[in-house]
Amino acid sequence: MTRTTEEYTVIAIYGGAEEGSEAISAIDGTPGYLHIHIIRKDILRKLPALEAADIQGEKSTIYQWGAPLDKDLAIRKPLVSVQDIIKYGNVGIGSAAIGGEEEKCTFVGGGEVFIIPSPEGVKAFRITKGQGVFPLKLDDHCWTCEVTNDSEAHVVPVEKQEIFNRAQLLEILQKAHGQNPDMPFVAQFDALFEKENLAVRSNGLWPDDEVGARDITLFDAAMEDPVGGHLLGNSNSEGDQLNKHKGIVPLGGAQVSLIPEGVVKIAPIQKRLIGLKSDPKQFRAPLLQRELAAVLQESETHKPILINGGGMAGVMTALKLARLRIPCTIVEQNETLLLGTSGRTPARVGHGYHYRDLDTAKLYLQSSIAFIKENCGNPEKKSRFTVGVSEEVRSLIKAYILSAKILRFRRKNY
Repeated sequence: MTRTTEEYTVIAIYGGAEEGSEAISAIDGTPGYLHIHIIRKDILRKLPALEAADIQGEKSTIYQWGAPLDKDLAIRKPLVSVQDIIKYGNVGIGSAAIGGEEEKCTFVGGGEVFIIPSPEGVKAFRITKGQGVFPLKLDDHCWTCEVTNDSEAHVVPVEKQEIFNRAQLLEILQKAHGQNPDMPFVAQFDALFEKENLAVRSNGLWPDDEVGARDITLFDAAMEDPVGGHLLGNSNSEGDQLNKHKGIVPLGGAQVSLIPEGVVKIAPIQKRLIGLKSDPKQFRAPLLQRELAAVLQESETHKPILINGGGMAGVMTALKLARLRIPCTIVEQNETLLLGTSGRTPARVGHGYHYRDLDTAKLYLQSSIAFIKENCGNPEKKSRFTVGVSEEVRSLIKAYILSAKILRFRRKNY
């Protein structure tokens, strides 16, 4: 069987050791995971370069704005401009954004961001859902980005060999930089990818972006001759497993299968700095695993919170507190949860149009969009969502609360 290949430029960033007290906490990064962004070389050649900027960033340092946890907590917002990013480094990856705060439902993601040095200058662009490729302007923003100054990167010859998974590629790159394998690094190289097994993911789409299809899923996976994006695989990593379970790619249908073109430019990283949300030009040191453990231990000694009522509001409050590891007790007069008005409503998620007070209507609309994004999937889809409470749901919620050490349910007659 003849296999077809396509040449891509690769940016790979490794966040460092996954375990150990000195490892970076997952709050500030994704330790142990090799992020891989790819762009087809023929497309990359045609993209314009930005105006040259003097790089102020320290060498052997990753500058980071935003964190994966921001997405989980739905607190993303456009944080740092491209103009500021390229002051600190010339190679990196991130995610674009416009609008305002995600909590206020004004945030719009704009795709996977690439910062790549070239003979013409730094090229900055984004790849969106639907495989649209758009050059970035200096005043465009990212909600998260990692970038480094690769002026002292090592150019290392690498044997042309077929690589079949993310772990194998990580091991080869760790050997290439020749230092502690747990050390973070940023690598750039060209590679041939086997098209039959290639799949990428691109998140986000701005309203004015012209792409071939608008009716696409929240996480768009391209498997037919993709332009580029976040490379998907079939590893046991959380990201790859999540993509499979969400149905973004067919089970077993995506593999990291490539042949490096012989040379890797790799920059070992000795320090990481996190840009402040209040001022992206100011930085702090990342939170370490040992520091996170101390924070969690402190939260577990938090005074318990009493929640009066086991309806929808009480249950949602309890679950939110549980995620923060704050102990709480639900006090409810019925023998189980969600037996009051929570189970006797029209069960629809409205949009606030029936409220005469404009501020109330806006709050209702924002809350509905946030609820749908967190619990029902893609709010861009033209669908009506209903939220009902069945006996099965009640029993599952009660079983979860009773089994979790941090939550308690207590019946009380009023």
